[in-house]
Amino acid sequence: MQQHDIMKISEMIGAYYHAVTPKVHAVGTREFGFGSPEKKIETRHMWFKTDSELANALRKARPFYVSYSAAHYELPAARPMVKKNWLGADLIFDLDAPAHDCGKFTCDSCLEKIRHQTETLANEFLIDDFGIPKNMISVNFSGNRGYHIHARDQRFFDLNREARREIADYITGTGIRYEDFFYLEEAMKNKRLVKTFRGPSPKAGGYHGKIGRELEKALADGKFRGTLNRKLKDAAVFASFMAGVDDGDYDRIKIADREEKFKAIFNDFAKKLPREIDVNVTCDVSKLIRLPDSIHGGSGFAARSFQLEKIAGYMPRRDAAAFGNEPVEISVTEAVPELDFGDYKIGPYAPGAAQKIPKTAAAYLVLKGSATFHGSKG
Repeated sequence: MQQHDIMKISEMIGAYYHAVTPKVHAVGTREFGFGSPEKKIETRHMWFKTDSELANALRKARPFYVSYSAAHYELPAARPMVKKNWLGADLIFDLDAPAHDCGKFTCDSCLEKIRHQTETLANEFLIDDFGIPKNMISVNFSGNRGYHIHARDQRFFDLNREARREIADYITGTGIRYEDFFYLEEAMKNKRLVKTFRGPSPKAGGYHGKIGRELEKALADGKFRGTLNRKLKDAAVFASFMAGVDDGDYDRIKIADREEKFKAIFNDFAKKLPREIDVNVTCDVSKLIRLPDSIHGGSGFAARSFQLEKIAGYMPRRDAAAFGNEPVEISVTEAVPELDFGDYKIGPYAPGAAQKIPKTAAAYLVLKGSATFHGSKG
């Protein structure tokens, strides 16, 4: 990125922080770090007593990146780390859109997939499985290609790295096995040893319930039912079978090669149910992570925080826009695909094209290395 472009973006960042003051939970017990275009965390061990002190520093420094600690410390600015006196840490989850051929311009499909995974993690894992109250969960766009979830439930506050690893393993489905969900249960009935094929009930908690409910949804498809047993196409037979499944009894109807069939179904579901999180972020008790509502210096978007209820309709390139829609001239330096910013679209553009586009979109292309501001030397 050319110096002229850096200065232009810096001006935009300064204007943003004059208009927006990030509100930080327990700001006085956290470590902060500022970054430049070259390095996301260039200066760290910073401390601010209040949101106002932080806001003044942001307006003066105009950092391309702002990070803060998941951890809370008695002395956040102390060095080395051990002298900070660790008090505890938020439980944080970082979800990024997977690698895809969309490259640097994350496509709508990838953004939608990671949005859905974030919503599922918050609702079906953190709230349903861990019992974290919704008001203790905050969500923010990462500023680029994913989302961050911050849980501030005191039950998790002083967990060490190993305990957080267990939480991460649960969420990623590490170690779940077919044998833990489908098995033969032996019981004596009328002086006879009876074996019943048991499986996950949709009413159960944790992964048993998740897999049971996935199977319940799959069985709503008549074609899928037929792959298990043709008799399941009969409404009465199907109702009886599902009544058994509801209690974890999968033996209401005999299914040929049931081990192989249910193992294939389980393996398919097991790939879909866990969430793809950055395990290191969750386990690292002194991790610095992007400050909610700060600017991401690689995209120009804000790491916008929002209520969990709003995630279903969240559109990053629209809802995380930070620099407004004032027209700005750019020179395109590499091919740009069509990109949807919600209220407008840009592209496709060929290298060498001169364009006048909204400031937010212009900053995005410049920071992605695909354009320069008019007047820059490419």
